Amino acid sequence: MSELRQQENSNEQLFLEEMSTLLYPQGNSQFDKDCFEVFYSKENEGKKRAELLFLLNRKKSINGTIPSEERVSQLKKDQAKKIKETFEAEMKADIEEDFNSIQRNGKGHPRKGKAPHEIAFNWLWNYKYPRWLVDRELQYLIGAADKRSDWINFIPINESNKGINGHRRPQPSQRTINLETSSFMSINLPKSEGYFLLLNRGFVTRLFLCPSGDFAPTNKVDGEEMLIPQKDARNKDIFFDKIGQEEFIGIWADQDFNLPWVQEESLPSCTPKRINNLLAKLELSQYQVFYKSFEVVEH
Repeated sequence: MSELRQQENSNEQLFLEEMSTLLYPQGNSQFDKDCFEVFYSKENEGKKRAELLFLLNRKKSINGTIPSEERVSQLKKDQAKKIKETFEAEMKADIEEDFNSIQRNGKGHPRKGKAPHEIAFNWLWNYKYPRWLVDRELQYLIGAADKRSDWINFIPINESNKGINGHRRPQPSQRTINLETSSFMSINLPKSEGYFLLLNRGFVTRLFLCPSGDFAPTNKVDGEEMLIPQKDARNKDIFFDKIGQEEFIGIWADQDFNLPWVQEESLPSCTPKRINNLLAKLELSQYQVFYKSFEVVEH
């Protein structure tokens, strides 16, 4: 097995273990955890009930308590429901239609890919797992970040004056963003020149805001305040339509990395491959990381 595949297997197993602990945090839930890790292992995708039953009976915690293939079917339904209840908000944001179908009572066998277990399985590996991989790397950056509060702030745009000039600057301690309010971001870095990357971690989104065609095509730092969206950006304001936490990771670097996906997408997503590529480039440069979180609130 290649070193890369070994690392992938290690990540997948760690992910399963973390998810099983979130789903079944109690100390006496080993039986449920073992069932989850059998049903939701990528290696077991599409396996028949008899094969799953065989794998379950190899687990030490089972002790003969799985008497039939019918019991396996019920456990799969129960665990899909548990995943839905535990990650309800995330699943609804990602796959609302399929999410709503998990508990519908219909006659007949659901079409392929639409059974509750299949919906939950696909969501875990296609949505939750990529975010989990990105977040592991982002935590490394956040841990090394300068958390001073004055490097980034949001400035509401007054309806009587569409421009940014003359607006009262918020205090550096500002930690909230008004819901459904058009705003600009004000970036002030303690660096005179260089290049700037801005990453956003929202509830289900992981995005590169700078550089990006939608918000900040230019990432050159010249010692002046940087306003985002920039004049030549596609968007003219920033607008949050959901209550919750929004985290921002700013990176100053002494060189421009010319990230290829900036030309490929107007608002690039932070994928595991892209974050790993970025971290490799950072190791070869001088850089400084900044972090600040905001709560989007009703006003």
